[in-house]
Parts: sequence; structure tokens; C-alpha cells
Amino acid sequence: MPPIFINTTELSKADIDAKKKIFTASKAGAASKEVEDLMKKTVVDALVNNAKFTTNKYKDAKGYTLKMEITEVTVDSAGNTACKMSTTIERYPDGNVASVGGNSNAKLGPPADKQAILECAKAMVKGALEKSMPIMIEDLAKYR
Repeated sequence: MPPIFINTTELSKADIDAKKKIFTASKAGAASKEVEDLMKKTVVDALVNNAKFTTNKYKDAKGYTLKMEITEVTVDSAGNTACKMSTTIERYPDGNVASVGGNSNAKLGPPADKQAILECAKAMVKGALEKSMPIMIEDLAKYR
């Protein structure tokens, strides 16, 4: 059985323009693009040595797209950065929702800067991916 494909690439520029992005971090302000790139890199890096999953597309690939969105970035008066992220697991290539993966939270102490947002995002993506893998394995057994 081939590995489970994890889609990390938008289908087209039109999808990006239509807000059908896979990784969305508009709430991260000026750091948005960098956070989105880090989210994708974190997924790819986490799966590179996992034989059950791949981010390399193959013929007739079946798998999932993990849509991840940073939904909130806040900084409190003490300089702590808090982030929230939602994850939805969509079947690939049909786009049907397999599971709403839920919400993730991360909080880092001062200083409140771009690096804190990046670290929050990376921690949340890793956590969401770890929680999503068993769901995808179980769902794919029914979906294939």
C-alpha cells in the first residue's frame, strides 16, 4: 500500500486568491507570509522520515489536505504572545471534510515579537499533525 499523501500545495493561484489556501496566517499581521511558509515547512519536515505519509505527490494519490489557519494572535500586558489555530482535515483529491481537527493553542513569554509568533505556529502545527495522523490512518482505511 502506498503512503498516505499529504497535500501541501494550493491547486492554483485562483485558489489562493479565492481564500482556499491550505495555510493561512493573516492574523499574524506583517509576519503572515513567513508564518504560512513555516507552517508548510513544519508539516513537510515532520513527515519526511515517516514511512506511512508523504508530501511527494504520486499518480492517483489519495490522502489529505490539512487546512490550518491561525485564528488569533494576542499579546498581553506582560509581553506574552498567545496564538490559536484551527485545523480541518480534508480528503485529497475530492476535498470532502474527513474531520474537523479542532483548535490548538500556544503561549510564549516575552518578548512579543515575530519570532514568538513563529514559535507558537510551529508548536501548534506539530501538535495538530500528531493528533491528525491517527484520524487520517483510520479514515483512509474506509476511504480507499
